[in-house]
Amino acid sequence: MYRENRSWTRDRSTRVPVCPTGQRLAEALIHLQNIKFGRNQRQDPIFAKLVEERTGELLDRELQAVDEQVQRISDEHSGRAS
Repeated sequence: MYRENRSWTRDRSTRVPVCPTGQRLAEALIHLQNIKFGRNQRQDPIFAKLVEERTGELLDRELQAVDEQVQRISDEHSGRAS
């Protein structure tokens, strides 16, 4: 199964460090891809369905937390600019 664990990503010619949140999201995405791979190999549409649902829920919560943090930073910045 495919697993990538890098602390840096390549964006064209620039190397950008991955934040811990980005790393967790990338690992969760790889986990979901591995589940899909296993499901396809077994030809079993319900293989690891519960794990997939829980991982999806965790991803949703993580993304919601990131959105809230970005909004808070944006609000703070807008308050200073006024």
